[in-house]
Amino acid sequence: MTDEPSETNDARLTVDAICAVLAHHRRRELVRYLSVDDPVTVTGAATALTEAEDAVERTAIELHHLHIPKLAAHDVVDYDRGRDRLVLTERAAQLRPYLELESEYSEEE
Repeated sequence: MTDEPSETNDARLTVDAICAVLAHHRRRELVRYLSVDDPVTVTGAATALTEAEDAVERTAIELHHLHIPKLAAHDVVDYDRGRDRLVLTERAAQLRPYLELESEYSEEE
């Protein structure tokens, strides 16, 4: 198995792809946020995910250049750059059990 994105949106994500997509806390936070509130702009997402007001721009840049491309490559999000519109795809539902498991373990700590 590889971390290569699937060619079809309806295909199951591989275990390696799920691990790659969820490896960074910022991507997990973004998927959770979008599951409640989408569509959003990159700045809107950065504002929601950032505690410090002065870090919003840095977070938006990080999302734009690192995390959104990773999620989009695996068809987990759809990002329309022209309209600055970010939404989850149906494929994101495959991540839900892993995010719930992580939440359970985070609450125990």
